[in-house]
Amino acid sequence: RLSKVMAQVQIDSNRSFAVLFLDFDRFKRVNDSLGHRIGDQLLRGVARRLARMETDYAAVDTVARFGGDEFALLLTEIVDQAAVVDIAETILQLLSQPFLLADHDIFINASIGMVWGDPSYVAAEHLLRDADMAMYQAKECARHRYRWFESDMHSHAVHLLELETDFRLALDRREFELYYQPIVDLETGRIRTFEALV
Repeated sequence: RLSKVMAQVQIDSNRSFAVLFLDFDRFKRVNDSLGHRIGDQLLRGVARRLARMETDYAAVDTVARFGGDEFALLLTEIVDQAAVVDIAETILQLLSQPFLLADHDIFINASIGMVWGDPSYVAAEHLLRDADMAMYQAKECARHRYRWFESDMHSHAVHLLELETDFRLALDRREFELYYQPIVDLETGRIRTFEALV
């Protein structure tokens, strides 16, 4: 469905769309403490609430579960980015209400990554990747539960991956060198300790 909408935007640049990618903080804790059956019931409850968005908001074209506790919403015929933010805030409010499962009130928090459907995207997987990346940025930010994707997020992620790869290769090749730097007591001039630097 996303690929189809993207193809339509290539033909008619006046069309607009956005993707929201969300998952739930501490979902694993629900599974670990109350069991997978309750976790599955929670996911069904979340899906029902999100599916209501399709009915209540004309802009919500598709709601899909990606796997685990990850969901995506495709918004079409969106006027502007403020309308996307309104929907994201509605989702957060909708999901902040407790879920009554197995005589427990369960509260969850969602983190949402948002991508504006730029015609420069040629593959649906790239757009979803960027929405996922923005969602993880939202998770790391304590104040905001949603974030727009920014291009520097992708370059930062690529840089971290390259850095991690370089570290692993350097370890395999034994390219690290160890140096000890003395820490000197300025009053006595004596070495108090050493700092190890790699």
